[in-house]
Amino acid sequence: MTERPMMAVTSVTIGAPDPRELAAFYARMLGWPVTASEGPRPGFPPEDGWAQVKPPAGTAGPTLNFEYEAQYTRPVWPSEPGKQHITEHLDVAVADLDGAVAWAVEVGATLADMQPQQGVRVMFDPAGQPFCLFRAAGIPAGGRLGAAKAPGRRDRPDAQLRVRGPVHPAGVAERAGQGAHHPAPGHRGRRPRRGRRLGRRGRRDPGGFPAAGARPGDVRPGRAAVLPVPR
Repeated sequence: MTERPMMAVTSVTIGAPDPRELAAFYARMLGWPVTASEGPRPGFPPEDGWAQVKPPAGTAGPTLNFEYEAQYTRPVWPSEPGKQHITEHLDVAVADLDGAVAWAVEVGATLADMQPQQGVRVMFDPAGQPFCLFRAAGIPAGGRLGAAKAPGRRDRPDAQLRVRGPVHPAGVAERAGQGAHHPAPGHRGRRPRRGRRLGRRGRRDPGGFPAAGARPGDVRPGRAAVLPVPR
């Protein structure tokens, strides 16, 4: 059997009718810098181009690439037969859900009319693509999630980016191990497994893996929050 080569997901590429404009939106919302931007190619419309947004140093999260889609069609959510549907979306963990919704709206997002789950708010970005804000389990309101605030933006709620598949309108709890941050209403969930003790200060990763450079309250993509160890 062929040995599996090393693979790592490092970025997400998002098609958009105006990639530089959409990159600017996510940069404002997350407080992440636009690290690359290219204008239109010869013979292409002014909206053509490419842009990249990366998390600041010390902040967990994937690189976001935005590329031009000439035949872009705004997706419909919830899905309807015969219409463009979403294939994936971004999940953004927040400590203050109401504050995060207000901030997202202020910088250009729209709150969806349908909200199928408690503790989650479905939003639309300026291109009409949905993304979710969800209250991160185990992180107190006002606690840090590891995302650096943009200079002069003290009112922007801390946020952490995750990526997963489409949200289903039924609001049914997903199978164990998938989408634990999207519980159905009334779902109490499980307590995270106790991880191994790391160092003299005893920081823990709920999955039992060393959290290099992590602080209590940090979130890594696809993992639960790193919680403080009771003294």
